[in-house]
Amino acid sequence: MINKKYILLIIVLTIILLSGCTYGSYSSTRAVEISTSSQMSMSYEKFNGYKATSIKVKEGNPVDVNVDIVSNTGKLDMSITDEKDHSVYEGKDIPTSSFSVSLDKPGDYKLKVSGEKHSGSYKITWGKASEDNEK
Repeated sequence: MINKKYILLIIVLTIILLSGCTYGSYSSTRAVEISTSSQMSMSYEKFNGYKATSIKVKEGNPVDVNVDIVSNTGKLDMSITDEKDHSVYEGKDIPTSSFSVSLDKPGDYKLKVSGEKHSGSYKITWGKASEDNEK
C-alpha cells in the first residue's frame, strides 16, 4: 500500500517537473500548447489573457530568446523584463514575424505573452546564445 502511494507521488511530481514553469490567467479555444524548461508555445483559434515564464541567465552564459509569431486576427503582445522590472523587450500588437532577443546580463527574467481575441500561434524558445551573437 505504501509503495503505491510513493509511486503515485513520484508520477505526480514528474508531471509537474516536465510541464515547465509557466503560469498565467487565460482562456483559449482549440489550442495545442507545449511548455518545457526551454520552450513556450501555443497554437489556437482564440487566445485571451496572458501566459508567463521565468528565464534564468547565469554569469558568462548569455541566452538567446527566439520568437516565431503568426497573427491572423486580434492582438498579441510580448514583454521581457529583468528582476528589477526593467523592460528588456516590449512588443505591442506584434504582426506575423520571427526575431531574437539576446539576454546577456545574469539574472532572472520574466517573459510574458498577452493576447486579446488573438487567432494564430507563438513559439518561443530559449537557450545558450550562439557564438555569432556573442561577438
